Amino acid sequence: SINNDLIEFIDLGATVLSMAGVQIPQHFQGIPFLGKSAGEKREYIFAARDRMDERYDVIRAVRDRKFKYIRNFMPFLPYAQFIEYMDQMPTMKDMRRLNAEGKLNDVQELFFRKTKPLEELYDITTDPYEVNNLTGKPGYEDTLSRMRKVLNDWMIETEDTGLIPEPVLVNSMRPGISWEKTENPYVSYIKQRGDYFDLELDCSTKGASVVYKIANNKNWKLFSKKIRVKNNDIIYVQSSRLGFELSDVVSLIMDKNLKALPLKDKKDRDWKNNFRKENLFKKLIELKNLDFLSDENSLPELYKVLYDKSDSIRYWAVLGIHYRSTSAEKITEAKKHFEKMINDESAVVRIACAHALCDWDEEKTAIPVLFKEFDNPLESVKLHAAISLDSIGNKIKPYSDQIKKMLVPNADNDVQKVLRHLVKSLT
Repeated sequence: SINNDLIEFIDLGATVLSMAGVQIPQHFQGIPFLGKSAGEKREYIFAARDRMDERYDVIRAVRDRKFKYIRNFMPFLPYAQFIEYMDQMPTMKDMRRLNAEGKLNDVQELFFRKTKPLEELYDITTDPYEVNNLTGKPGYEDTLSRMRKVLNDWMIETEDTGLIPEPVLVNSMRPGISWEKTENPYVSYIKQRGDYFDLELDCSTKGASVVYKIANNKNWKLFSKKIRVKNNDIIYVQSSRLGFELSDVVSLIMDKNLKALPLKDKKDRDWKNNFRKENLFKKLIELKNLDFLSDENSLPELYKVLYDKSDSIRYWAVLGIHYRSTSAEKITEAKKHFEKMINDESAVVRIACAHALCDWDEEKTAIPVLFKEFDNPLESVKLHAAISLDSIGNKIKPYSDQIKKMLVPNADNDVQKVLRHLVKSLT
């Protein structure tokens, strides 16, 4: 399910700043509804669902005051993917049991279908529980087209990364899986006042925080405004930013020789810049709009981008061809390409190809490729491989002993959760 809690949260955050008289930062997406900076009421609100614990999905939604539109970018996945934590809940256990026994009614059973509709449109004024999907029904074509465009435009405008596979994102943020180090903090202002010094601290890494402690004090404090320190005191300062390594701890002796450095330009490696140069956000939306075409019209277009330089484009092209190749002739054509691309430089593309080949009875070639991906240092690559193994059914049985050896007792990471589910399904 998708809700609008995030929109409400960011609007509330912006409203608090507005009521406090604080200028709303440019990067804020929230619209204040009170205070000096109060904006106009929203015409649309948006919502998203991506990875849930150990399972991937990509769902986006937009609603106005009457309609809610949902776009399922991975309609080949069920709503109710197995999630270890969720499936420990008594209610979920009962729902799965009743579904297996065929005791759910048509509405209750919707959640457990093996696939999802590509699009959903609901009149939330008359159907607040979103049961009656209006997609394809006469009289709603204009609404569907409008809401679809609003959502696509919003995803491009906000540079939505949901269609970029997680391993690709992680490698863009941390090339070579290396963690950048936060720049060391420095004194940006100092003034002596008798036996004291007033000073301010800063860091040239954009988005970093600076903490400090004085002399032998064990407690670090977050720097937020001018601080006063005694003459000859030693102050220790350090910078940190989420996703970066900590800076060095810098020690400063407070005396008249301590100088302030001018404010430095903030350094920020913009990991999205390469995506912008490739116009990737728009290209991915255009590629996924092929979902609305028939197999005969979409497959030729998917093959045109199958060897694109962008691994994100190649990934979605493989998925599109995989799930649209339903005849023996189409599968034979796809196999010729996927058997080559199983050695692609991108792990997610290799895994997607191997998964398709397993579905097409080429598991003896493809399953070893999936096992090899567990040597990849990226956890998200291992997770993609684990999910693929978990998805191919009884074809994995000959490898049961190998999978059991990969289990780590009491491990709580997402890869292990998927492997535990896989082992359980084989018994």
